[in-house]
Amino acid sequence: MEANEISRRSAQEQREIGQGGLRIGRISALIAAVACVATAVQAGPAILDYLRERNKDKQEEKVEKGPPVTISSGESYYGPGWFATDSDQGAKHEGAPFDQGATSTDTPSFGWLWTHWSALNSTGSSVNVVGKHKNTVLIQGVEISNLKCSEPARSSVIRNPPIGDGGSFEEPAHWAFNVEAARPVPRALTENDLVGDPKPMDLALDQGDQREVVIRFFASKKACSFEAHLIISSNGKKHKERLPAPWGSNVFRVTAPPPDLSYTNTFVAGDSVMRVPADHITWDDHNRPEYIGPIS
Repeated sequence: MEANEISRRSAQEQREIGQGGLRIGRISALIAAVACVATAVQAGPAILDYLRERNKDKQEEKVEKGPPVTISSGESYYGPGWFATDSDQGAKHEGAPFDQGATSTDTPSFGWLWTHWSALNSTGSSVNVVGKHKNTVLIQGVEISNLKCSEPARSSVIRNPPIGDGGSFEEPAHWAFNVEAARPVPRALTENDLVGDPKPMDLALDQGDQREVVIRFFASKKACSFEAHLIISSNGKKHKERLPAPWGSNVFRVTAPPPDLSYTNTFVAGDSVMRVPADHITWDDHNRPEYIGPIS
């Protein structure tokens, strides 16, 4: 019996020692956890800063891999004052109201003109260009593609309601192109809106810089349709960014007047589309029309 009692006491002591070790282990784990939390609290700002910088680097890398500029509509060129066509649009809508605020392309409006007629003598685009890349980007030229030319329109000519141009706080950068040339090169736009001497395109934009750019396209013998892209150099690579054509299109259309400066139908758009006699129009030395008849 004495041996059994000794064995029982020994087992009890082992259990108490084990329970004590377990309590010590729990306390040690709790202390370690508290220490980890304290360390995390102390390191928290540094970790957040690291994550913010890492995210910033990823965003910058994404920007550098993307387009070198953003392009939006400008306000310094709204289009020509005259259009021409070989369709029956003028006769079809003679006497109809011309709604300057409408977006319709089926009834007389500016959308109707840009959709069914071609700009007479010149067309173009006014855009705001903003540099996006960290290093300076350089606008170096314009690429004209998908060029198709035919005989000039001679069925109908129309003067659209004068709207002027919006202007800007800073003088836009202007260039002119002769789309009929074997190799259209950038040229100056003269003070009287004609194609001038060759003028290099060397517009530099740092990150965040903005500049309005006006590109004009001229035709003196043919009727032409085409697309156009700005050529931009950045980070040692060449990029092409589309120039938007008027009224949401990718295609520009321009027509020269016929050689005899004679149209079958002559219209003037004011409050309505009005047919006028051909002798109500005069032409200057550069084959540009001017309406001299009664103004509606």
